[in-house]
Amino acid sequence: MTSTSEKYITVVIHAGHANRIFMIGAAMYIANLTNRKFVVIEKLVQPNIHKKDSCVAFEKFMSLLPKFNGSFAKQTYYCEKVCNESLQLAVNYISNLNDDLVVLRGYFQTRESLHEEIRELLLQSFNVAVSQRPPLSNELSKYGFFIHVRRGDYIGLKLMDLKFDYISSNGYYSSAIEYCKSMSNEGELPIVISDDPEWCKTQNLFKGMQILPKGSAMQALLEMSKCNGSVCANSSMSYIGSWLQNPRGTTVMPRTWLGIPKAQKNLEKGNFWPDYAILF
Repeated sequence: MTSTSEKYITVVIHAGHANRIFMIGAAMYIANLTNRKFVVIEKLVQPNIHKKDSCVAFEKFMSLLPKFNGSFAKQTYYCEKVCNESLQLAVNYISNLNDDLVVLRGYFQTRESLHEEIRELLLQSFNVAVSQRPPLSNELSKYGFFIHVRRGDYIGLKLMDLKFDYISSNGYYSSAIEYCKSMSNEGELPIVISDDPEWCKTQNLFKGMQILPKGSAMQALLEMSKCNGSVCANSSMSYIGSWLQNPRGTTVMPRTWLGIPKAQKNLEKGNFWPDYAILF
């Protein structure tokens, strides 16, 4: 059992890399506002659902987080009710608890989960991402906004597969790309970042654009962070990639994020989209 008077908070870490960043960021945020210490408990770290997306850089990121593998006299769970509820709800509840450990369970995909503390840890981890596969590095400076195309596990998934129209001029991607072009500096070129670059090469919409080869999740975040603006998919990956940009260019996100109407309505009630995003 714990031999200290400190109170702790942790989170069940699951799903993919970008989801995990939101979860960890939320736990840090809540810990700071409830006078608790954030820790990672190894037995609560579940296998990544994207088994083929091995990433040394994400292991580096995880290694920077404080760990605790002891036992606790008293612990309780706080379960997120809606996937993008305000973290203040958790803060209000946990502030009244005396339990040694509070375990968070949920996705916590809200703009509050992304803050400077977790940004600094991600930036430190990117050095490993560069060593895995060098990005366009200096060449990225001549590129403007990124276009993120998420396919892979989204295809056929009712919640996430929005069946974007990549052909007509009033489709999400065509409209968002034209808008970002109008807001870009002269000479800046868009780049396409996708988990299915070969499919992107077959689309007339991306003809003549730089399409990056597939890399790790952290490699993609690094390359997104180096761009100036973004056309995001309905994906936490491009959400975080756009947030990491400094300075940040024009950011466009889809107004419809989830394919199930009830889930979409719940999303619209919370604190999901960042203040800087333009919704198409």
